[in-house]
Amino acid sequence: MLKDNERISRHGLNLFLIRLLFCLFAEDTGVFEKDIFTNTIKSMTKEDGSDLNCRIQELFEFLDTKIRPEDTPAWLRKFPYVNGQLFTEQHTNVVF
Repeated sequence: MLKDNERISRHGLNLFLIRLLFCLFAEDTGVFEKDIFTNTIKSMTKEDGSDLNCRIQELFEFLDTKIRPEDTPAWLRKFPYVNGQLFTEQHTNVVF
């Protein structure tokens, strides 16, 4: 991944991978609804993945939002607030 993402700092890439692992762990352990992260990524992104970074960024920002606006899209409302500042820093786009 470092080879394909030369413009991203090691910190940014590490943070992205930690967040992904957290989301996968959370959906398997009951922190999130079962398979919600995986199914949301599959259903809310284009097949070619061209909008994957956009959806990931929206989700990561939402996970860090304690007060949820009423106009929040339904697909995001299913996710709980995650405290601890894991999602506070802005997402860095990653090339897959």
